[in-house]
Amino acid sequence: MTIRQQPLTSSPPWRFGFGEVAGPVGCAWRLWIGSKSSSDVYLSTRSLASEYKTSIHKSGRCQTSLTKEKFGGLEKGSATHLRFDEPSSHNSRHLAKWNTLEIVPGVALALRIIVPASELDDLPPALGRAKDMYWLAPPPTGQMAVASVVFTSFEVSISEWPGCETGVQLLGRTGLADGRTMFFVYTYESSTDTDYYAAELPQAEIALAALSRGATRVLGIGVHSDGVGFLREFSILSFLELVPRDSPLGAALGRAHRNLVTRRYGTDEQHE
Repeated sequence: MTIRQQPLTSSPPWRFGFGEVAGPVGCAWRLWIGSKSSSDVYLSTRSLASEYKTSIHKSGRCQTSLTKEKFGGLEKGSATHLRFDEPSSHNSRHLAKWNTLEIVPGVALALRIIVPASELDDLPPALGRAKDMYWLAPPPTGQMAVASVVFTSFEVSISEWPGCETGVQLLGRTGLADGRTMFFVYTYESSTDTDYYAAELPQAEIALAALSRGATRVLGIGVHSDGVGFLREFSILSFLELVPRDSPLGAALGRAHRNLVTRRYGTDEQHE
C-alpha cells in the first residue's frame, strides 16, 4: 500500500482512503459518475456498496440510501438504526436527504467524509489493496480527516481548487457533462465538532453482512448543522461498543469479528 501525494489526473472512478503503509487504515472508498452524459455523482465504500450509497444529483438534491435490493430484502418498517441519542426507524430506503450548500456564488459544497484518527483500524481492509487505490496520509492523533465534494459552476473560473489558499489539499478534479467542475478536496481538523458524532449508524445486520465479506468498517450517516450531509467512518470495534454484547445481534457481531480476525491472522488474541 502506497501513500500518494500528487492529485489524481484521471477522470472518475476514483478509489481512495486514509491510512498508513504499515499501520491503521480506514475505508476503501469509490467515487464515480453515472455515465459520460451524466452529471450525477455517486459514492460508496467497496465493502458496503451492495448495502447503500450516496447520490449527488445535478439538481443539487443529495441523499444517502439503502440500495433498492437491500431495502427490498428488509421487512417493511424494519429499517431500524442506532443513534447515540435515541433510536429511529425508516419506512423509506432514504436514510438522509439534503441539498448542496452554496458557499460563495458559483461554488457549492455537496458532501463531507469524516475520518477520525481514533476510528482507523489496524485490521487491513480486504478490498483496499488494489493498485488503483489512492491512499492519503491518515489524520494525526486527536484530529480527523475531512474530505469534501465541491462543485463550481461553468461561470466560475478557479486556477487551483477551492480552499487551496487555506491549506486544503486536492485529491482530484474533473469536468462534468453540464459544464460544472467537480473537486474532491481534503484537510485535517481537530476532532471537536460534535455534529459529526451525532451520526446514525446502520442496523447491525448490515454490519454483520459487511463483516462476512471481510469488511472491518461501518458508516455513520448524518446532516451537519450547516445542512450538508456527511458520512463518518467507524471501526467495527466502535460499533460493537454500541450494541449490547449479550444481545443476539451483539453476540453475532462478536462472533463474526472473531472469525474475521482468525481468518486474517490465525488468532484473535492480539485484536480482542
